Amino acid sequence: RGQLINFYPVSDDVIYKNLVDNFSVSPSLAKNLTKLSASCPMTAIKFLQDENLYNYYQEIAQSFLEFLDTNFAYRVGIIDEVVKRAEVLSKIEILQIWQSVLRDLILVNCGQYDLVRNEFMLDKLKEFSKKYSKNGELGKKIVTINSALEYHQANINFKAVLEYLAVNI
Repeated sequence: RGQLINFYPVSDDVIYKNLVDNFSVSPSLAKNLTKLSASCPMTAIKFLQDENLYNYYQEIAQSFLEFLDTNFAYRVGIIDEVVKRAEVLSKIEILQIWQSVLRDLILVNCGQYDLVRNEFMLDKLKEFSKKYSKNGELGKKIVTINSALEYHQANINFKAVLEYLAVNI
């Protein structure tokens, strides 16, 4: 016999309290890690234990704003950096980080600052969202990244997938 057990996401309050109480993390870092964890406590702990992983996540997220805001030639340079460092985070995780940045831009445009996942760069997101005030335009970019994820899962070379994004985003 079997029994269906539903596991629900862990609340942000529980993750935050655990980081502050059990890991002696500063409140601001605990808040950032809680947001980035997306209701997965082990993700927050992984970021806490591996500072390089946390820093790399931040670099990937911030470089995506540069990626959106530059010409094709500069985008290719960003792609080369991302491909070189794709060993730290999985290739799918990199594309998911980029998706989360676009999602955050939509949330900032709607004034939903408390739902922003990449809160560590909230000021940059606010500044950048002025350039993309139409959420439909950001939605199209999310669809493009979704297509890129599908291409990568269909075993298309990761660099080719990123180049597809450089042309189409």
